[in-house]
Amino acid sequence: MYEFSATELILSFLFTWVVGLTPPVLIRFTFLKRPIEKWPAIGICVLIWVCNIVLFTALGSRSKTHGALLLIAFVSYAILRRQGKSPDHEAISVETKKAEPQANPASRLNKLSRWARLLVVVSTSWLLFATITYFLALDGNSWLLGLVPSSAFSWSVDLFSAPNPVGDLPVYPTFNGIGFSTFVVAPVILSWGVGWIGVRLFRWVRAGS
Repeated sequence: MYEFSATELILSFLFTWVVGLTPPVLIRFTFLKRPIEKWPAIGICVLIWVCNIVLFTALGSRSKTHGALLLIAFVSYAILRRQGKSPDHEAISVETKKAEPQANPASRLNKLSRWARLLVVVSTSWLLFATITYFLALDGNSWLLGLVPSSAFSWSVDLFSAPNPVGDLPVYPTFNGIGFSTFVVAPVILSWGVGWIGVRLFRWVRAGS
C-alpha cells in the first residue's frame, strides 16, 4: 500500500482547503461584498459541497466519507454569513444604495415567493439526500444501491473475488460523473423548470377567468 509523505499530505491539505474555500470567499468578499441570509447561504454551501465531491472524486480521491469537504461546507457557511467589522460595513445598506435598488442579489433571494422558498428547501434536501445515498451505495451498501439507478454508476468486473472463471463475474460500482449529475442534479433542474412553467400557467389561467 502506498504511503504518502509528509510533504504530500501537507500539499493535499492545502489544495483541498484552497479549492474548497475559494468560491465562498469570492462570493462573499468580491461579488456580493456583504453577508448572505441563512437559507441562500445554506443552498450555496450545499451546491459547493456537491461540486467539491464531484471534483475531488474525479481527481482520484480515495475518501468515502469526504469528511474534510463537509467541514469545508460549514466553514463556507460561516464565511458567507460573516458580518462586516462595523454596522457601516454590513450588507449594502438602503441609505448608501438608494440609487441602486437592484444591486443586492441576496435581498432578492429573500423576497422569493412561498412556492419558490418551498422549492429551495426541497431542492436542498434532495441534494443532501441524493448525494449521501449515492456515495454510501458506492461504498458497498447493498440496500442503498437498490435506490440508485444502475446507470448512475460505472461498473467494473471484480476478478479477484470471483470464485471461478466460469459463469457470471461479480461487478462493483464506480463513480460516474455524468450518472451522478443525472441522478442528483437533473431532478432539481427539472423540478424548477416544471415549477416555473406551472406557476406561470396558473397565473395565466387565473387572469383569464
